[in-house]
Parts: sequence; structure tokens; C-alpha cells
Amino acid sequence: SRFAAGTAYISVDLHQMNNRDPYAYRTEDFGQTWTKITDGVPRSVFSYVHVIREDPFREGMLYLGTENSIYFSLDDGESWNPIQANMPHAPVHWLTIQERFSDLVVGTYGRGFWIMNDISPLRQLTDEVLASDVHLFDAVPTYRGAIGSANINYWLNDPPDGPVTITITDESGNGVTTLRGTRNQGINRVSWNLRHESKGPPVRLRTLPPDFPEDPSVWPQYMSFNADGWRSGGGPAPGPGVVPGSFTVTLKVGNDEQATELVVHKDPASEGTLADIRAQNELAFRLQDARVQVAIMANALEWVRKQIKDLGSLAAADSRDLAAVLASLDEVGGTATALESEFFNLKHTYFLRSPAMLMSKLGSVGSGSVDFPPTDQQVEVAAMLIGQAAERQAEFDALVNQELPRINQLLTANGLPIIVVPKEQR
Repeated sequence: SRFAAGTAYISVDLHQMNNRDPYAYRTEDFGQTWTKITDGVPRSVFSYVHVIREDPFREGMLYLGTENSIYFSLDDGESWNPIQANMPHAPVHWLTIQERFSDLVVGTYGRGFWIMNDISPLRQLTDEVLASDVHLFDAVPTYRGAIGSANINYWLNDPPDGPVTITITDESGNGVTTLRGTRNQGINRVSWNLRHESKGPPVRLRTLPPDFPEDPSVWPQYMSFNADGWRSGGGPAPGPGVVPGSFTVTLKVGNDEQATELVVHKDPASEGTLADIRAQNELAFRLQDARVQVAIMANALEWVRKQIKDLGSLAAADSRDLAAVLASLDEVGGTATALESEFFNLKHTYFLRSPAMLMSKLGSVGSGSVDFPPTDQQVEVAAMLIGQAAERQAEFDALVNQELPRINQLLTANGLPIIVVPKEQR
């Protein structure tokens, strides 16, 4: 033991003598006497012990590996609790605690291994925590990186009736992101990807590709529609990675609100500075805003094109001569299609099955997840793309504010429904 001189632990495996009971012992007098500490381990044909370990930070906290399970004790082996989590019931031949990241590393059968990331909530369990309705555990510092993430752990004595929300703010109190928490009894864990919140609506492509068969029975040969009846578009614009620093994690469950600090370190192997990361993020935020701008326009154009198609079918079926209406619909529909084609290749059925258009380009110039400032080429290309988004916005505004009102007058004069741009898409 690193906590008390004269204290040690030993595990004994007698299963090859067909004794499959769990045996582990503790001495507090340099081995003069030993106390058996496995009375709380369930007996089975697989209950014999392979390994026992002491936690490096909390005195009296032990880990025990048997032929098919892992257990932990908070009272020096007087009682044991399973911590199987999602690990299969495999032999636990060896245990190591990774001290910097608080990970429990398990050696299993053969060369297999399994890692329980961040066991810090177990270390913080006390009688007071177990008796509380809600408890937010202290967060383990983490590192920013391409695949970095942070664990947010909390205790719920009972599943709450309402939602569990987790809000993350930076040192200035600015909102970074909001996460929806799980509502399970006991210890809950939510992972944060160390990024700012995604922004903007996903693009819903509500129209068929040009020259695509309109018979739904043949669609499976070409593509897949989702359950809502639209084809694949672009998701919300992802947020940049956060700049290393101190963040506040606030847990809200009903009227109970608790907060803790989460420190995000810079990758120590990276030569980039905080100023470099901030410069990369500034560019990433500008690109994100432009991508949101394009997504809003694309959604509106999809609604417009869908209405134009439906109105064309309605006018064509009318007994009156509505050739002027059909010609105007074709003209405006062509304008809307040409504009949206700048954002996506509309002839393809999936967002990624096409040469990169403006939506894709805006998402690939700067990620906001690297530790170096943007290159001159990145800055130049980003400015060009953001400028193109502004040009498309001017064309979109002309369509909505000039062309659509003009054709709507024609539609109204002929007793037909007008084309509407949903308010949230303007």
C-alpha cells in the first residue's frame, strides 16, 4: 500500500485444485497476520480471484478481478460492488490504473484488454453522494486534440421526471454548448467533444433530382429516402474546437443546479500557441456562419422549387389556358434551381456523391480543430468562398423580393395559390 506502512494485499487462485472460491487477503502488520476480505464477492464457478489492486489516490479503494467479473471496494475490502459496465464477462487476469487519465486498464483472456475510461466518479462516491438526489462529480482535466473529449459524470438517486441539461460556458461566461443528459439511476456519463455547438438547420432536399424517375417504386434502384420523405442533404455546420482554458459545467435537473470546473489543456506535443488556435477558430467561425447562411437559403429554395412543381401540375390540369403561368413558373423554377445548384450538385441523390460545391467547400477549408494558425492559402480561399456566399445571398434576395412577388401577382390573378417562403427560412 502507498498509504500505510505495513499494509499489503494478496490474491490467491486455487481453481486448479478445483477450489473456485474467491480468496484475497489484507495485512496491516507487515504480514504477521492476514484478514480475508472477499466475503462480499458472489460465489460461482467463476468467482476465483486473479488479481487485486489498490487505487493510487483514494485510501481503502480496491479493485478485484475474478474469472468473469470486476469488483471495487470503498472500505478496504469489507464490501464489494460490481463495475462490469459494458465489458463482457471475461477473465480479469490483470489490472492497471492509468493515473494521469484515471483509466482502469484490464488484461483479459489471451491478449485481450479493455479500458474503463475515467474512474474518477467511483473515487468520489461517499455516503453523502449516495444519499443525495443529484450530485455533479468533479471533472478530470482533459486535452484538446483531433479526437479529444471530456467526460461529465453525475449521480441521480432516482430517474427524474424532466430533462437533464448540461451547459458549458467559457471563462468569460459565454455559452459554448448545451448537452442533453441521460436520466438513469446511479452514475450517469455524458461525453463532450470539446467543440462549440453546431449551428444552423440541416438541409432538407424535398425535391427529386432533375430528370429523376417520379415513380416511387423504382427509387430503391437509385437511392434511399429517409423516413420523412426527403433525400440526403447537409447537416448543421459543426462548431470549432474550443481554445484550451477553464470551462464551467453546469448540471440542471429540475430545480437542482450544480456547477464544476473543467480544465482543457493544450496538447503538450503540439508546437502551436493559444494565439494560433484562436486565429484558426476565428476563421472557422466565419466559415460556419457562411455555411449556416447557405443552409438557410438552400432550405428555402427547396420549398420554393417544390411549390413551383406542384403549381405547375395544378396549372397543367386546369381547363383554362394558363400557358403564361406555366412559362413564368418554368422561368422562376429555373432561376431557383440554378441558384441552388451552386450549393449542391442537384443531379445526385446524396450530398457526398458529387464534386464539391459551395456547401462542401465551406466545410473543408478550416476545421477549427488544429493547433496552428490558418495558412495564407486558407485565408485567401475562405475569403473567396465567403464572398461567393454573399453573392448568392444577393441573388436569393432578388428572387424572394422581386421575382416571387411578380409571379405571385400572376398566380393570384388566375385564382391559384401563391408561392410562400417559410418565415424561418427567410
